[in-house]
Amino acid sequence: MLEEGKQYYSDSSMQINEATALKELEQQLQVNGIPGSGKALPWATGGIDEYSGAVSINAEQHVTSLSLRYCALASLPEALMLLPHLQHLDLAGNRLKVLPAWLQRLSHLRTLYLDNNQLETLPEWLGDMSELEELHCDANRLTSLPAKINQLRKLKRLSVYHNRLASIPATIGELVGLTDLSVGHNMLTTLPASLWQLHAMNNHLTTLPAMLGNLSELTTLDLRNNQLTTLPTTPGDLSKLTSLDLRNNTLVAIPETLSKLSQLRYLDLRANRLLTLPEGLKDLPRLEKLDLRWNKLRSYPTWIQQLEARGCLVYR
Repeated sequence: MLEEGKQYYSDSSMQINEATALKELEQQLQVNGIPGSGKALPWATGGIDEYSGAVSINAEQHVTSLSLRYCALASLPEALMLLPHLQHLDLAGNRLKVLPAWLQRLSHLRTLYLDNNQLETLPEWLGDMSELEELHCDANRLTSLPAKINQLRKLKRLSVYHNRLASIPATIGELVGLTDLSVGHNMLTTLPASLWQLHAMNNHLTTLPAMLGNLSELTTLDLRNNQLTTLPTTPGDLSKLTSLDLRNNTLVAIPETLSKLSQLRYLDLRANRLLTLPEGLKDLPRLEKLDLRWNKLRSYPTWIQQLEARGCLVYR
């Protein structure tokens, strides 16, 4: 819910420099028609994710969240430097090509949205923003990630979907807190060995690292729409994996060790070149859905009926 903010600036006990910063932001945004001529930035009493030009504060009257999404910004207003307590900053849907070095002064920033801009690189100093937990850079023009990204020790979510990445730094495996990595729709041909939750669909992957089987925390593995011909023989070590999507590759066989994925619930193998299936698939105790459509199986093994009898949905 949004509330008019102009009166709030003058009546609150907000720090003068923060109130000044918001007024300066208003003036700059009004040039682009946001939030509208003569209007103040609205206050978001709930989340700010869906708003263009919205602010929220904490109990100490500091500005902690700011949304400037889809405000037609070609550069960042320097007034942001006067908001040192910002924790959430949404800059999605603008026209940004570079990030100014002074942005690193926002040392309390935990969430940064940069989706749908025109960024070609991310600065190395981004690795110094030690409190950052989420970094969203989908739909930009990124060709690489900064080497110092491994210094973001608190990072939990990194989304760089739909860019031009040809590789991912091997040091990304040092991000021990990372639980969600989205790298789909890039130009990747290889992957680092140490990843957790991995969305790598729509790339050009032909092989996977043998170390993939050591990712004991991995829960979701999305490899659809690549060029995989084989799988490592070690996926059985993925003890927490619940979803495996391999559709639209060129696999001719599935390793028997896949049957060791005791937590697997969803297995999508459609649109490959499979000739046979490992019998061990029938022993996956939690399997709820198995998709085998559009392969080259001459016949279906009798154990498929056992899966169906226990409630597993099998598409063939």
